Amino acid sequence: MEICAVNQKRLRTTAIENNILEPSTFIDDIGYYTNSMSINQNTNYRSVKKNYLPESDFIYQFSTHVKKGKEGKRFLNQSHFTKFPWLAYSSIKSGLFCRFCVLFLVNNKVGLRSTEPLNKLVTVPLNTFAKLLGKYGDLESHQNNLYHKNAVLQAEEFLSQYEQPEKEVINMIDSERKRQILESREIIRPIIETIVFLVRQNIPLRGHRDDGDLLANSNTSILENHLKTTQAKATYISNTIQEEIIECCKEEIIYKILTDIKSNKYYSIIFDETTDVSHSFQMTLVLRYIFGGKIKEDFVSFINCHTYFYNNQKSNQEEQINDNEESTENDESTLIEPKLTGDVLGKTVINILKYLNLNLEHCVGIATDGCSVMTSTVRGAVKYIQSNATPNAVYSPCSNHCLNLSISKSSSVISIKNSVAKRNFVLKKNSLQYIIKSLNLITEWKDNDSSVKAYSLLNSLTTCKFIISLFTLSDLLYLTAPASKLLQGIQNDLNFAKDCFKDIINVMVNRRSNSDIHFKTIFEESKILMEKIDVELKLPRITKHQIHRPNILSVSIEEYFRISVYNSLYDHVLDDLNDRFLRGHIPITVIDGLDHCQDVLFLNIKTMLLIIDCLPISVASAERSFSTLRRLKDWLRSRMCQDRLNGLA
Repeated sequence: MEICAVNQKRLRTTAIENNILEPSTFIDDIGYYTNSMSINQNTNYRSVKKNYLPESDFIYQFSTHVKKGKEGKRFLNQSHFTKFPWLAYSSIKSGLFCRFCVLFLVNNKVGLRSTEPLNKLVTVPLNTFAKLLGKYGDLESHQNNLYHKNAVLQAEEFLSQYEQPEKEVINMIDSERKRQILESREIIRPIIETIVFLVRQNIPLRGHRDDGDLLANSNTSILENHLKTTQAKATYISNTIQEEIIECCKEEIIYKILTDIKSNKYYSIIFDETTDVSHSFQMTLVLRYIFGGKIKEDFVSFINCHTYFYNNQKSNQEEQINDNEESTENDESTLIEPKLTGDVLGKTVINILKYLNLNLEHCVGIATDGCSVMTSTVRGAVKYIQSNATPNAVYSPCSNHCLNLSISKSSSVISIKNSVAKRNFVLKKNSLQYIIKSLNLITEWKDNDSSVKAYSLLNSLTTCKFIISLFTLSDLLYLTAPASKLLQGIQNDLNFAKDCFKDIINVMVNRRSNSDIHFKTIFEESKILMEKIDVELKLPRITKHQIHRPNILSVSIEEYFRISVYNSLYDHVLDDLNDRFLRGHIPITVIDGLDHCQDVLFLNIKTMLLIIDCLPISVASAERSFSTLRRLKDWLRSRMCQDRLNGLA
C-alpha cells in the first residue's frame, strides 16, 4: 500500500536553511528538489503536470558579460521556455533547471563510465545566459544529452502509470498484485474517512495510550477482515499513520487554496494574534481571493512566532560564539528572549508567503485589528510588510473593530458614562426588573460584604438617569447590531461595507434630526419600567457650575434627558462614524459584476475590479480560526505540537 507522506525532515531542513517558517505544504519551485533525497509520487506528478511558463508580468532575469572591453546584458525571454518545455526557473536558486532531470535522474554522475558529475540545469542552477541557443548552447546541448532523453522517457512513463495504474506492466503481468493494490485502497479509504470525520467533529483520535483499536466495529467487510487477519504492525491504524494522513489532508487543502489563488493572481492577507491555553503566542494567517466568481477567505496556518524567532536567535548567537576564537565559553545568558514587535510579525508573514511561493507583488490588501503593534506607522507589522515586500498593498482596517470603537465612543457622553460604563455586566431591558428584585433579596443577607455591594449597585440602577440611558443605548444598538453581523460575511467587498455604513449614518442622522419624535417613544417606555420598579421620575439638581454631569436648563423632564442623553449619544457616535468610514482614504468604484466585464476589451477595468474585490473589510475569518484553536488546543491537549495543530486546523 502506498500512502502519500511528506518527507518532514527534508522540508524542515530547507525551511531553516532559507530562514523561512514552515507550514508544510507542496512547494512548486523546482529549486527545492535539487538534492539527492527521494520525492514522493504525488509531488512528482504535480511537478510534471505544472506549467512552468512564466506569467505575463514575470520579470525576466539577466546576466552581465564583458565582451571586447564592454559590459553587456543577456536576458531570458519567453521564447526560451516555449521552445524548451522542460525548462523551469527557480526563484529560490535564481537560475534555470531541467525539471525532468531534477525529478527523475537517480545517479549524480553520467558519461560512458559514469564519472562525469552533473552540474548545470540539474544540481546547480544555470544563471549565465550568454550562450543559451545554438548548436553548442547550454539549452541545446542539454536537450541532446542521453541522460536528459532518458529522464524525459521516465517522466512520460511515470505519468502514464500514475494516471492509469492498470496499464503498469507489472500489474498487467501479476493480476494478484493488482488485486492487492485495489484491496489496499479499499482498506485505507474508511480509515481516512474516519480520521477526517473525527477531526471535523473535534473528537479525540486516541486516548492517553495508543494501543486501542480505531475501527474495530467498522461496517466494511474488507476492513474488518483486514483488522482480523493482518499482522499487528500492518493494520494502518497506528498513531504514526494517523499523523501522516492528517498531514496529507492538510497538504491537499493548502495546495487547492494556492492553485485557486494563482488562477486569478491577486489576493489579500488577513492575520491576527492570540495566546493559547499553553501561553504560546499564536498568529493566524488567512488568504482572501476570488475563485469561480466568489470571494473566499481560507485559513492557511497557525504560527508560533515566539518559538521560531527565539530558536533562530539562539542558533545565530551560538554560531557567532563558536566563530569567535577569543571566546572560551558559551555564555547562555547572552541569549536574550526576543520581544515580538511589529517587525517580527511582519517578517514572519513575509516568510510564510515566500514559502508558499506566492508572488508578493500580487498582494493587494492587508487586514489586521487596530492595535499599535499591527498598525503603527513607525514599527508596525503592516508598515514592515508594505516597506519590505508589498509596497502596493492597501491596509484595510477591520470594519467590525471600527464599528465597536465608534459605539464605545458613547462613553464620552457623561450621562452614559456615569450610568453604564461602571457596570460589570450588560443589562437588558426585559431583565432589569428581575435583577433589581434579586438585589433587594441580597441586601437582606447576613453577609455584610455582599449586602453592602448589592445595596450600592441597587441605588445606581434605580435612577431615572440610568434607565433612560439604558433604553437610549439599546435603541442605538438595535440599529448597529445587524450591520455588525453583515460585515462578518466573506462575500462582502469594500464597497458593500461603505454602503452599509452610509445607510446606518443616514438613519442615525434622521433620528437625530427628529429627536422629538423618536425620543418620545423611548421616554414613554422608560416611564413604564420606572413605574414597575418604583423609581421616581425627576430632574437632577441644577447648579450654576457643573462639570461632572449635564447641567441643562430645560422646561420639562423629557426635554432635559432628550438633550443630555439622546442627542449627546447620537452626536458622538455620528462624528466618530463619519471620521472612520467617510474620510475617503481608499478610492471606491461601484462594482456591477466581474462576470459582465470582458477581459479583451476591458482588461484594466477587470483587473481593478479584482483588486477591489480582494480588499478585505474584516478580520472575522481570523477570529473564527481562534475559536477553532480554543476547541483544538484545550487544557487536556495543551502540549499538542505545532505540526499536528496545523493539520487538525
